[in-house]
Amino acid sequence: MPELSVQKCVVIQAALDRVYASVRSFRDWIFWCPWLAIQPDCERHFLADHSGFAWEGAVAGEGRIEVLEEDGPRSLRLKLSRLKPWKWQGELGFKFRDLGAGRGVELTWSLEGALPLGRLREADEAAALLGSEAGLGLALLQGTLSAGGAPCKLESPGRVLFPGGRFLGVRGPSGNVQDTEAISAAFGNLAAWMGEHKIAALGPRTFFCPGWDVGKGPHEVIAAVQVGKGREKAKGRLPSDFVVFDVPGGKAELVRLTGPPEYVLLAWAAARARVDAYGFERWKSADPFVVCEKGHSGAGSLAVYLPVK
Repeated sequence: MPELSVQKCVVIQAALDRVYASVRSFRDWIFWCPWLAIQPDCERHFLADHSGFAWEGAVAGEGRIEVLEEDGPRSLRLKLSRLKPWKWQGELGFKFRDLGAGRGVELTWSLEGALPLGRLREADEAAALLGSEAGLGLALLQGTLSAGGAPCKLESPGRVLFPGGRFLGVRGPSGNVQDTEAISAAFGNLAAWMGEHKIAALGPRTFFCPGWDVGKGPHEVIAAVQVGKGREKAKGRLPSDFVVFDVPGGKAELVRLTGPPEYVLLAWAAARARVDAYGFERWKSADPFVVCEKGHSGAGSLAVYLPVK
């Protein structure tokens, strides 16, 4: 069987004992564990001796955590058994290193296990997905320690209709949807150019994510706004990184994130999990997109739309 091995590391500005306690206290996992945070109301059952817990939910799936070895506050080794929506078992490890002199704690998240023989082709996708979860989990843990609780809130209205329309956009420098500075700069360039050419926006700021992948994210990000149908005449004088495109209307799974925009990947994960859990078919020819309902800097609301048929 092919081995899966994932490792992510982050430096957290908090005391070592506090960081360790947040990981060791399984009741706190609902705030930062990525497969629990997508459904905060999932059922959880804790062992009386604090040696593990189990969870179950339509979106969060089903699984359990058991302590294999602990050496607090230096390391914690756990057995992770995921039963739904897919079966997988491995070891989840956390290592804590106090950097001293007020420099924070280096926390390493590692995950190791074997992929079943029948899923050899999915090894790369699984590694990317688990790596994405690890990175998201560490970011959420940082936010949890800073906020003293859940760093953001998700709302899942379910499937909704979106009208579509014509959009004018500018390609961002990368496909990183967490690069809020770059996305905000792209929107700024777009607004300046539209102001210069007297083109009015007909809707809120929206960024599209072509080539979106469940583990790797989008290949690029396009910061865009809806414009009138007649504005395609401006295409001949567009800068090289600008683009005009039409978006067909349809259905999408909607998940709304309230909080800092760097946690948008949690909303992505929740939308994907809901589509899988309820048996919807992804509309693969339609790009996922995010509507900035209250801007894209600071606390606000981002609405993630994952098109479905």
